[in-house]
Amino acid sequence: MKYRFRVSRSQDTVPSHRRMIPTAPAHRRIYRLRGRNTLRSPVRESIRWSELFEVGMLPEPGKKPKKRRVRSKLTPRLYTLAKAIACAFPKAVVRICRTLSAWARSLRLPPRKPRPEKQIHAISVLSGVLCAAILVTTLSACGILAAFFLPYHRPHTSVTIPNFVGKAAPREEPSAIHLSIEYEYNPKVPSGTVIAQSPTAGVTRRVYGSQGYCTVLLRVSKERDAYILEDLRGKTKRDARLILTNQNIQSSIIEEYSDQYEAGTVLSTLPSAGQALKEGAVVTLRVSAGKQRQTALVPSLTGLTESAAHTLLHSGGWQTGTVTYRASSLPIGTVIDQSPKAHAEAEKGAAVSYTVSTGDRYDTKNVPDLYGLTEQEAAARLREYGLVVGSRFPVASAAPKGTVITQSPLPGTPITSSTVSVDLFLSS
Repeated sequence: MKYRFRVSRSQDTVPSHRRMIPTAPAHRRIYRLRGRNTLRSPVRESIRWSELFEVGMLPEPGKKPKKRRVRSKLTPRLYTLAKAIACAFPKAVVRICRTLSAWARSLRLPPRKPRPEKQIHAISVLSGVLCAAILVTTLSACGILAAFFLPYHRPHTSVTIPNFVGKAAPREEPSAIHLSIEYEYNPKVPSGTVIAQSPTAGVTRRVYGSQGYCTVLLRVSKERDAYILEDLRGKTKRDARLILTNQNIQSSIIEEYSDQYEAGTVLSTLPSAGQALKEGAVVTLRVSAGKQRQTALVPSLTGLTESAAHTLLHSGGWQTGTVTYRASSLPIGTVIDQSPKAHAEAEKGAAVSYTVSTGDRYDTKNVPDLYGLTEQEAAARLREYGLVVGSRFPVASAAPKGTVITQSPLPGTPITSSTVSVDLFLSS
């Protein structure tokens, strides 16, 4: 809020009456006091002057004017009193107004310029974060270093670590030393002997306070734990022996015939599974040797006909193996070779293969007569001549069912290179 007093002087002719003229804007009021005063000089010059007394409220730059206040009833009376004083003592009022105006001008401050809005840059933010991080890191490092090094300034006692390696584990702890013992199996060191220690012998440690102590870690040898024999049934002999060897357990093998398990399979153990065994114990393994083989001498088939050889094998409990045909000087249909050889020892019930002669290759051979033979007999007869059964045709006949009634080619037909099979007409 600022007030300004302005005094002006003029020599214009002023009417004799006094009036109040408002000439200010709405936010201030200016009252002009006009009067007549004749100053008589020796030259008798009449000088008429008027004083302008302006009281107003000037708005500050950039600030909205306040709303007009409702004046009380006392305000017009004060203005009336001010007019009367100004008319009665014009020179004093002028001096007072000039003094107040000069004093107001001396107190007037230049208008403040609006401050520009500050822009926050990313560099400023990053710099602040970096400074905060550096400060936190520095304080943390100081705290850690203080925690590490401050205890070393306390009163302490120096303790030299004795040598425990190669000796029996101590039952009582030395003064200012706490023993932490770990046990491990070592076959080269006797049980209860210290294998290693940490820290090593001769190292000096500080002990702070009367209740403090230095910890020494000892590794002590112990006996191997008892091995609980697992169930080895169904495993191979090799796997079972490997498991026992890894546990320092010896094994012995007993083979037995078994029709259910293959050869080399573990049938049972002695002692049984679940037993606790010490190192060096012996476990007996019952291992299957497979099925028990019954051997017999292979009968001799050489010189027999094919049908006779087949009958002999089946009557003795043997199986007929592969039958091959080969030309030889022996009569057609004669067995000339066999495998396994005659009178050789073989598993009873095994298959025996043999070779049948087809006669001399240079002799003229004719198709045999198959009339009255069954289909199986006819097939065996044709094999003697190096032929096979071709197509089969059922024919209504009074002959027994399955009997050969006729054939194609007919009996006595010379066998040539193009003759391979014989068709049979069977009774239905």
